[in-house]
Amino acid sequence: MHKHDDASKGRKLLRLFQLLMLDGRRHFQKDLQEYLNCSKQTVLRLIDEIEGVIGVNLTSGLENRKRWYQIRPQTRSSFGLEFEELRYLSICRDLAAPYLPEQVTQRIDRSIFNFSMLMSDIAYADRDKVQGAQFIFYSKGRIDYTPHFEHINLLV
Repeated sequence: MHKHDDASKGRKLLRLFQLLMLDGRRHFQKDLQEYLNCSKQTVLRLIDEIEGVIGVNLTSGLENRKRWYQIRPQTRSSFGLEFEELRYLSICRDLAAPYLPEQVTQRIDRSIFNFSMLMSDIAYADRDKVQGAQFIFYSKGRIDYTPHFEHINLLV
């Protein structure tokens, strides 16, 4: 993890949210303090900000007397499947649900369900052979790395 000494509160908040959102695993408060290069109180304030927006999707607990935080979707796969793609879509759906009409929310639920069915299909298990990996990074503009995919793949 990288330290960000000169980051503003807004940047720290976004970095914390991104970190929690990306992998869905538990992140301990002490590690977050080091990652953001800030105090325990600052981490608590940032967590409160995130919790104020996403509510129960932000979970926390204690493990060996160490506080941890984790973002989890409210809706879980009814098949017991744990695909990262489904988790991301479920979290996005949960975040957007309060602002969407009921019909749109139901349509999104059906789409996530259909996607989970596709993901559970054995034939779809070979998707890596059919689909090429994509490298996309958007920071200050957009760069299409598609023409260089073979070179990047060799480097990886």
